[in-house]
Formats: sequence, C-alpha cells, structure tokens
Amino acid sequence: MDQSPHYLPLRKKKLAMTDPDAWDVLESPDTHYGFLGTGGVPEEGNVPYVIPMNFVADRDSNSIYLHTTLDADSKRNRSLAGSPRVCFTVVHPDAAQVNDGSGLPCKFSMRFRSVMAMGRIRAVNSLDERARILNMLMRQKAPHAKLTMDVQPPHTAIATILRINVEHITGMNKP
Repeated sequence: MDQSPHYLPLRKKKLAMTDPDAWDVLESPDTHYGFLGTGGVPEEGNVPYVIPMNFVADRDSNSIYLHTTLDADSKRNRSLAGSPRVCFTVVHPDAAQVNDGSGLPCKFSMRFRSVMAMGRIRAVNSLDERARILNMLMRQKAPHAKLTMDVQPPHTAIATILRINVEHITGMNKP
C-alpha cells in the first residue's frame, strides 16, 4: 500500500522561503531547467536517477509540467513506470560562491535560491491541455521571444508532457 510521506521541516528555518516565494522562483523566466529525481530502474537496483528537464510551473494548478521525448524505453520513462513519486529541484541561476573578504580559503559560502517540489507524476494526454502547457512554457521561460502564433492542439500529437502534482514544496534563500 502506498502511504503519503511525512515531510520533515527544513533544518535552517531562517533560510526557508514561503510557498509563494518558492513558486516565484519556479515561475521565473531566469530559471530555465530543473532536475527530476526518480526511484531508478530495477535493472540498476533502483538506484535514484536524476535528469535535467525543461519545465513550466503553474501555481494555480499546483503543478509543474515537463516537456520531454516520446521514447517509452528511455531510462527516465522506465523509472517513472516503476513509481510515480518524484522530486523536482531548481537552483536559481544567480547562485554564486561568495567570500567574507578575509582572503582565507575556508571563508567562502554559497549564495543561492533553490526550490524542491515533491509529488506524483503522470502523462498529460489531452491535446488541448498539451497546447495550453506548451504555450505557457514559451510565455514563462522565453517571454521576449517574438512568436508569430500559438501552439495549436493538432501540433501536440507528438509532444510528451508530464505533470507533477505538487504535494510538498520547500525553498531556501541564502543571500
């Protein structure tokens, strides 16, 4: 029986983001890709598997959508077939190593904003929904692109869109 997980709170509470701030990072046009973590494939002993993915976030539906390939035999797709539970992580691109000014080699720290979302993933089958998501992807992640038309449902027949229904989201901000 599949039980709902209990998520532990962040250890460094002073670095915790609010949920709206975490969604802001996910929806930022500067955050272009994230990393999808899965439970792995049986042939490799279910060693966790992580892959970078294009995505668009939609806080209104509490979802993250991934645009991917159709290849059912891919390691990613075989891993997802074994378990729909996934983790998706992004690090905003303004992350950097920072020095405290002392010049000492051990006095560096990391400035970052990161978000981790956990949930269950499934395929989006509706052509209309795929078109809506692909258009949202272009508007959110390429807002300055000069497009001559929107993606239309018939053009999405070969697209694969996966939806993560976000069950838990957490973010950290270390200025």
